[in-house]
Amino acid sequence: MPIGPGSSLPEAPHRRLSRVLGQGLVDLFQHPPILDHDWFEPVLRESWLYRPYSASAMAGMMAGTELLDNWVEQRQGYVAGYRLGKDVDDFWGFETRIGGAFVRLDDTPLAQAAQQAADDAAGLSPDDPYRRRFDAGREADLFQWDVDLLYYPCGDAPLRPYGMFGLGLMHVSFIDRLSQPFSEIMYTMPLAIGLKRRCTEYAAIRLEIADTLAFGDRLDTFHEFSLTAGIELRFGGTRKAYWPWNPGRHYW
Repeated sequence: MPIGPGSSLPEAPHRRLSRVLGQGLVDLFQHPPILDHDWFEPVLRESWLYRPYSASAMAGMMAGTELLDNWVEQRQGYVAGYRLGKDVDDFWGFETRIGGAFVRLDDTPLAQAAQQAADDAAGLSPDDPYRRRFDAGREADLFQWDVDLLYYPCGDAPLRPYGMFGLGLMHVSFIDRLSQPFSEIMYTMPLAIGLKRRCTEYAAIRLEIADTLAFGDRLDTFHEFSLTAGIELRFGGTRKAYWPWNPGRHYW
């Protein structure tokens, strides 16, 4: 290839790759995507309110506090459920949530000593396998439903943080170390902070940290802390197209 005035040698492939990667790293550290102002700018192509209704599935981890004072404690477990909601404007929305959880239980030394005394009174021999019936552990079964109010401080933005407050009910059932069954429907007050990120016109990803306060009669007032992730599908709304004056394929 002849080289004349004003021409230059072609850039070697490995040098071009190094230059592009280097510039990409510089841009990444100078302008991290999570801090990019565009994440908090209004949605230009489509508003969240264009599809104001939502349906989502969630799953995650849960941990709780004592169910019975100095008797039965909660450890870690799993939670899963579904949500249905609607955004009423750029800053407010509401939803209903239904879900279930299994949380591992632990017993205090007092409860363990009470079981040993009960087994001795029943005439069980020291090496009877029935004495170890709780060694594999057991779980509390939780089923909850609530109605929640959501506040979006950044409004109609692709990255949409929110705060949540609600009221609901929770059914809790388990057995203690003496095989005594407990079952109660409790009032709940969930509080949460979360984040929604629009992926497509129809879907968003969602992360949430929540504390659900439960209070009733027989059981102690306790907290359920959860960390969940899920996929949210968006739908509904009135569609308007100004054809042929606006022949675009996207609606506003």
